Amino acid sequence: DTPTVTPTATPTSVPGELPRPVAINPESPQWARFQAHTAYDTVHQRFLVVWHDKRNDPGREWALGYGLDNNGDIYGRLVQPDGTAVGSADIAISTAAQDAQWPFVVFNPQMQEYLVAWQEVDPLATRVNWNQFTYCYNIRAQRIDADGELRGEPILVSGAIDCQWVPIISYDSATNQYLIIWHDHRYRQGMTPPRVPETAKEIFGQWLSYNGQTLELSGDNFVVTTSTALPHGPAPRYQQYATIVYHAGQHDLFWSDDRAGSGVDEAFDIYQQRLTGGQTAAAGNTLTYGATGTQEKPRAAFNTANNQVWVVWQDYLNPPPAPDPGATDIRLRRLDANGAAMGNAQLVASNVGRWPVPDIACRAGGVCDILWSGSGGAAGIWLARYSADGSAQGVPRRLAPGPTNDPRVVAVDGDQLWAVFAGAGHVWVTLLPGE
Repeated sequence: DTPTVTPTATPTSVPGELPRPVAINPESPQWARFQAHTAYDTVHQRFLVVWHDKRNDPGREWALGYGLDNNGDIYGRLVQPDGTAVGSADIAISTAAQDAQWPFVVFNPQMQEYLVAWQEVDPLATRVNWNQFTYCYNIRAQRIDADGELRGEPILVSGAIDCQWVPIISYDSATNQYLIIWHDHRYRQGMTPPRVPETAKEIFGQWLSYNGQTLELSGDNFVVTTSTALPHGPAPRYQQYATIVYHAGQHDLFWSDDRAGSGVDEAFDIYQQRLTGGQTAAAGNTLTYGATGTQEKPRAAFNTANNQVWVVWQDYLNPPPAPDPGATDIRLRRLDANGAAMGNAQLVASNVGRWPVPDIACRAGGVCDILWSGSGGAAGIWLARYSADGSAQGVPRRLAPGPTNDPRVVAVDGDQLWAVFAGAGHVWVTLLPGE
């Protein structure tokens, strides 16, 4: 059955309240859309919204799955800030026979184009070699011009053995390069001799540079997550779900890291690494925040008003393997321009429901918005607003009721932010003005 649409499709703003989201596909949806992401075109003052789309997966139009039994595609749409879709049809970015997921997009004003990256099942994957983790997901990327037309063929960013998951892109305006990072299983097995301790998953990276009008890989895939002991080999255990924030020629990377854990539990902490344009050496990483339980899925923003990096994440006090992760909090840590922590981590919200996946963006004036997806009695998209000095502006407020997933928020111009999320077969957007 088609899920019931819960948020209103009318973009309105009531004095003293948050603007209500608008669906960029207001017709009755016939299939699910997940994992929405967006980037802002500063020249044409509009967005490219991308998402994981199930229109070409008969019998599973409303299911989110992985692997050979799933056939999601990557679609997009140019959208005006008020939520009005540009053009008459969605943009088919990747409709290969294999499953494609987790799109991420950035805009390059110098080349007047977007770059979209996603994970896609390797075309050589079969049920036999998939079970052996020989062929799994690869990382691909596609250039799209400012009018929504695809430029060239998809770029294979990583086709390494085993699985590559959840790409993130950072555009370097100083060098006109891209840094793409993802979490990668290539060291999980088959190493000769076997790695001790086990390196189950690492964060890998790849630089992409322009050669004339051609975008190509610059060097090879490289390991970001490294041990602190020489010769700085891959970090032990699990490192996953990375994010990047760019500022002044620097790329600050954050991720969930289990290197200090033991046994079967994944006791993640938040780690960080700074890379400059083209840099591939990561000789030991820095702990951003460590505590009992699991801290994971960080996202970050640069606050230009005070030259700080703000990082948010979800905090499970009762981490897996319990079927229910238990009470989930959201925390914030502010870092100075050198990456050093400023004071203690702050509690943004407590007991928000399972898997809130928070995101953050900051305005030019220094005010930052944190969004997350609640569940249970707190279902929907929630917003907490913070002043440049790190103080909360009131209590968190509900932006939209559920069911919804994975909100993203990006900076627009001046004092405005723009949020996008998926739910009930729609992709929802809303402008978040400053107050």
